[in-house]
Amino acid sequence: MRAQSSRITAPLRTSRGYRRYYASMVANALGSGIATGAVSMTILDTGGGATGIAMLLLAQVGTQVLLMPVSGAAADRVPRRLLLVGSLVVFGVIGAAQTVLAATDTASVAALAVLGAVTFAVSSFILPAQEGVVRSLVSLEHLREANALAKLTRYSATIVGPSVGGVLVAAFGTSVTLGVDAVSYYAAAALMARVPVPALKRSPTMFRTDVAEMWTIAVSRRWLWVNVLAGAFGVACWHIGYGIVGITYVRAHLGGPAAWGAVASCLGGGMVAGAVVSLVWPPVRAGWRNNLGCVPMLLPDALMALRAPLWAVGAGVAAAAAGMSIAAVAWRAILQQEFPDAQQGRVSAVAWTGELVIAPLGYPVVPVLLSAFGTRGTLAVCSAGMALGALAPLTVPSCRRLRLHTTTSKTVPAARTDGAGRNDR
Repeated sequence: MRAQSSRITAPLRTSRGYRRYYASMVANALGSGIATGAVSMTILDTGGGATGIAMLLLAQVGTQVLLMPVSGAAADRVPRRLLLVGSLVVFGVIGAAQTVLAATDTASVAALAVLGAVTFAVSSFILPAQEGVVRSLVSLEHLREANALAKLTRYSATIVGPSVGGVLVAAFGTSVTLGVDAVSYYAAAALMARVPVPALKRSPTMFRTDVAEMWTIAVSRRWLWVNVLAGAFGVACWHIGYGIVGITYVRAHLGGPAAWGAVASCLGGGMVAGAVVSLVWPPVRAGWRNNLGCVPMLLPDALMALRAPLWAVGAGVAAAAAGMSIAAVAWRAILQQEFPDAQQGRVSAVAWTGELVIAPLGYPVVPVLLSAFGTRGTLAVCSAGMALGALAPLTVPSCRRLRLHTTTSKTVPAARTDGAGRNDR
């Protein structure tokens, strides 16, 4: 037990930089957990309905997809700490603006969509930088524990957060919830400013060359682009089912904002459970772990389609979240293992862009799906789509063969760019 505990806490014990990064992440996650669903509830309060939420997500994710190629290259050129601190400060400003709109009853779908687009524009820069920072703060032998610890704590913060947020929305309105979230971003920025992120060691290149190299990275490994494309389909179904139709279903049939807060808490609880599993059970066969972990994502929509009670939907959300967490730790560790530090920003951008690229195309068809299949039928269709997205990559041998190295080396093998990587035989 002592040896297991020592292994799990190794990133916190051996890296002061990671400890500071960890503290910033906790501050950010706790506030964001409290605000879970607040913006969506604001749109529903204005009468926007599921279509309004879909338009918000279209503005958010569409902006992120468009900027990811540029942001990935920026994360491999601009100091990553500067990107992270600046992004968190901007998030705080946006949160303050949302608070004012909610407090003055001037919120509209258009205004919230614009703020959402700006938020996700900034997110497109923070996500690749964040993934690269973890890789630069800890040794390769501790990457799995560092990733799992980060997710474990982030998800733990979201267990209490959504429940408190649901109570705050019900008791005081969305403005209080959004205000707490805005303050959390400033606290996270102050902590991130003290993280000693080492400078990137790389050969000087033109910015457009770095952007163009993202395409080379994307097609260089068969297992990468197959998983990204399948993930794009599954993520689109998750966003439409759970994220848009699901929240309206819970609000209308299972108890309103407080019920949605409880469901969101189950999401956090399941992710904590998945992170714990990843800490104590090394994802050596990472290809199988990544894809099978995504299968439970079909449960929430399937249960709502079957008119299951709130406790059953919550259990399904927890199972889905646990699977997503297990899959995410395995997937992130593979990317960090197979590509060098100087490419981590662009690799992360490839993964994020690919998984999100289809989602914006699905949001405008939400009214069509609801008209054709109804609420329960749409949830059933999305559930089937997530099953397909999770299992399809396992038909490709290179995806099944993905494994984590059991080495203590602190180096990462150079990225292959000729399509003949270790897993592409």
